[in-house]
Amino acid sequence: MHRGKYKMLRYWLLSLLLLSILYPVVSAQAATGDVDTEKCDLQRCFITVNEDGFAPSKLAVKENATIVWKNLSERILDLRIVSADGLSSPPLLKPGETYTLTQEHPDTVRFFDAMSDISGEVIVEPHTQESPIRRIKIDFTDPSTGLDGISLIHGKISTVEILPELRKLMINVDMDELHNIGMLRIKLDRALIDAKAFGEDIQFKLLADGKSITYWEVATDKDRTLRIPIPSNTKTVQIVGTTSSAEFLGYDEAKRSLEEAARIVDSYRVNGITSDADDLLLQSKNMFENAKYASATKLAIDAIDTVHDANRVASITDNTMQEAETSINISKSLGINVSDAEEILTQTKEKYSSGEYDEALSMAVQAKMAAASRIDPFILIALICIPSAIGLFIYYKKIHPKAIHREAPAQLAIVQQNTSTTITIADPPRTDILLGLEERLSEKPYIRDDDKRALKYVLEKGGEAFLADIRRELELPKSSSWRLVKRLEREEFVEIVKLGNQNLIKYKI
Repeated sequence: MHRGKYKMLRYWLLSLLLLSILYPVVSAQAATGDVDTEKCDLQRCFITVNEDGFAPSKLAVKENATIVWKNLSERILDLRIVSADGLSSPPLLKPGETYTLTQEHPDTVRFFDAMSDISGEVIVEPHTQESPIRRIKIDFTDPSTGLDGISLIHGKISTVEILPELRKLMINVDMDELHNIGMLRIKLDRALIDAKAFGEDIQFKLLADGKSITYWEVATDKDRTLRIPIPSNTKTVQIVGTTSSAEFLGYDEAKRSLEEAARIVDSYRVNGITSDADDLLLQSKNMFENAKYASATKLAIDAIDTVHDANRVASITDNTMQEAETSINISKSLGINVSDAEEILTQTKEKYSSGEYDEALSMAVQAKMAAASRIDPFILIALICIPSAIGLFIYYKKIHPKAIHREAPAQLAIVQQNTSTTITIADPPRTDILLGLEERLSEKPYIRDDDKRALKYVLEKGGEAFLADIRRELELPKSSSWRLVKRLEREEFVEIVKLGNQNLIKYKI
């Protein structure tokens, strides 16, 4: 009898052990089993973590996509990643920090926080031939998207998409089951979708869940307003025309800008100069997914400008820290106590490491001044200024002869006045101006090659040139050329003058 009791006790203990092992797994599956998988077709896809967990917790991306985890919570994230390559443990992510992973091959990447019970997965799908038929989401609450005054009686509109290659508009609706019929009203901009034959309006083809339906309309030269009765159980209404375009939605431009911004930000990531730009990229992606394409484009461009500006300040800060360290070493070699300057420099490096470049630059200047103030001015001149003068002499000796002997192409302008013809030749840029440009550029080593080429082109044109000519000369897109001249304006190299619908770029001496 005792043996039977012990046997029963062993069964109970074994059952409890199995339950303790299986329960967390079953619970996790139950918690995530009904979660929809969010798709990301961009080259850079974000996963954020807040107090409620990862968002999204299930994400599908294409191979070679870059996955970015960003900690938006107020605690440290101990991220662990499990893939075909095994388990990896990235550095702890403090609030606001990010971690990136580029997955080059199809795989299922699982991730979790070792300090909590939150988890998720990324499905990395192989690249397949993209369908030529695009489904572009439209923000139907924005009248500028071509859907002014859209409404549904006895129901609500969930999403609106345009399939420009099929000349089709798709409206997904949730109908009120208490009513047999609803009324959809929609004003269609003719630039978005239209139906014509031989230059005359014809009827749209309308389908409710695949079944043909009729409608009434009022048409103007700019738009067509439809009133469509739809059955209560309808899920999707399709409006099919003969022409359709999504250009003015700005979808393609937003996607290009977002991918260009991601590429540029990633190029600076090795130096850690991405924090603010990452925030802007995340905002841009959210705007893109919510069909606010103009805002997505602007934020992507802001991300590019932000990371370039951060790199510029970081470069200046790095140089200033090196100069401060040189001053400190000189003072110490002369037996001068510069402990205060050393303390400031240590704090400066901490600020620099955390990406606070503006504050680090200010502190680096303080450290440099604190160290230099301890040195006799004549010694400071001898130890710092004279080597700098020698360096400048060597620089001008090697570099500037090329600029001195380079001739700018002459520009001829023939003006017919009565019976006489006057020929004027634009003066080539003066040698002193070219030397001045080289000297200004030497003081700002962070100026990019395209920016330098643009400046030299403006000088070759006599000191001013239209933005359109600069863009053609450098073979740049409109947005890139505009950002280029805005950077030069910020650095006080040029002045932008509005002439009609054109921008004249003038070199500032």
